[in-house]
Amino acid sequence: MKPWTGESLAVVAMEPDDGAVPPEAHAIGATYFIEIDIADEFLHGWNSTEGSSAPERARCDRLIYYATYDC
Repeated sequence: MKPWTGESLAVVAMEPDDGAVPPEAHAIGATYFIEIDIADEFLHGWNSTEGSSAPERARCDRLIYYATYDC
């Protein structure tokens, strides 16, 4: 649910053929956030420039910002 935070509930699920929110996500009131491959590519790129030693919370916050404003 928006606004997303590091404490937001999340579910990983396949998108149904009709493009709707997956039932697992709908059940917890979740909305689309980001595709896994896009998140993985973003974090891989960010880690290579910011260093993989960045705290997990900083990586999470940056991914949320990216998904919200840049994606």
